[in-house]
Parts: sequence; C-alpha cells; structure tokens
Amino acid sequence: MRLTAAIAAILCAVAVSACGSSSSPTIPSTPTVTNTEVLSGSVAPGGTTIVTFVVSANGTASLTLLALASGGGPLFAPALTTPINVAIGTLNSDSTCTPVAQAALTSQLTPQLNAALVMGNGCVQVTDLGNLTTTATFTVRVVHT
Repeated sequence: MRLTAAIAAILCAVAVSACGSSSSPTIPSTPTVTNTEVLSGSVAPGGTTIVTFVVSANGTASLTLLALASGGGPLFAPALTTPINVAIGTLNSDSTCTPVAQAALTSQLTPQLNAALVMGNGCVQVTDLGNLTTTATFTVRVVHT
C-alpha cells in the first residue's frame, strides 16, 4: 500500500511540474513545395526560343539542359554536343524573357544554372550561339520552389 501511495505521489509531482513549464509550444512550419517542370522546344540556327512555366512563390530554381538533338527530337535524332545559350528568368508582359542566370551549356543530368525567381511567370530562353547547322530540339528540367 505504501509503495502504491509513493508511486502515485511521484507521478503527481511529475505531472504538476510538467504543467508549470514556461516553454512556448512549437509552431509547425509550412513545408516548402518543390515543382519540377520538364519543358521542350526547338531552336533554329541563329534563332531563339522561349518556353514558359508558372512560379507559384518567390524562391530558388535550378535548370538542367537534359537533351539537345538535331532534327526529329531527342529520342530519334543524334545528340548534339555543341553548346547553346540557355537562360532562366522572368517572362515580361511582351512575352520576352529577362534572364536572371544564363550560360553556354551542353546537355547533362545535373543542374547547371541556379537562380532566384519571383512569383509569376518564369521562362527559359534557348539561343543558338552560331553552332547549329539545322533545327535542334531541346529538353530542360526546371526545379523551383
């Protein structure tokens, strides 16, 4: 009986001390949503092509030029190893693209450009640097928050 009373007293003391805690409750944070866009298009020799996507919140973006091929598309045409200029940025009201980051790229599977984008319409601008002899198709991946 004494043992039961002693255990009950200890449990009450622990419960009361927990109630008197002055620490603030933890507020859960809002999870970051990551969006992945896979965009394709074609660019003619000496030309520029713009493809667009929606940026749902201010945040960061990474771009990867996944494929560049001549003619019929990345699945049926030979891959090109010539660099092309790729830019990521903000789409303007006149449908032009204002680059935030850009570089001469060849295709690979790891991110090649990083940029801070604002909520609204984002864009990828692909431009021939004078190396293309025929229309080329491209595929880019944009991962953004």
